[in-house]
Amino acid sequence: MFRLHQSAAFLVMTTLMTLSLLGGLFAYSRLSGVGRRLSPLATRDATIPDRDATIPDRNTTLLNRDATIPDRNTTLPDRDTTLLDRDATIPDRNATLPDRDARIPDRDTTLLDRDGTIPDKDTTLLDRDGTIPDRDAMIPDRDAMIPDRDTTKDATRNNTQR
Repeated sequence: MFRLHQSAAFLVMTTLMTLSLLGGLFAYSRLSGVGRRLSPLATRDATIPDRDATIPDRNTTLLNRDATIPDRNTTLPDRDTTLLDRDATIPDRNATLPDRDARIPDRDTTLLDRDGTIPDKDTTLLDRDGTIPDRDAMIPDRDAMIPDRDTTKDATRNNTQR
């Protein structure tokens, strides 16, 4: 029975000593200022800055170097508008991009002539001067393109005999 009282007294003594040690550490930290720097609850002190002043609001933008608030409409282009050219004019979308149907020729239609008219399918393409070329003049004579075999054989024989 004595041992039980002795162990209970030991537990009570160690608990009281631990609590007094923790209380002393807490008091020391409050007096030395360590708790004020670490504790987020110490908002009464003037050394802790206001949270609203240090963290910018999501709706406000950051200041430029010249400490002026930039205008959102001038700095950021609208999604619907296009970027400005170098001469600060807004390009017209309809003027810069031709119509898609006009750029892609239809399979059934032919390409337009230089004057904008549709050429006849029976006619040939125009020359550079705008005249319709003669088909017979464009294709050289086949007999004139292929040399005669007899003349080539004679020319090679003459070269070998020299």
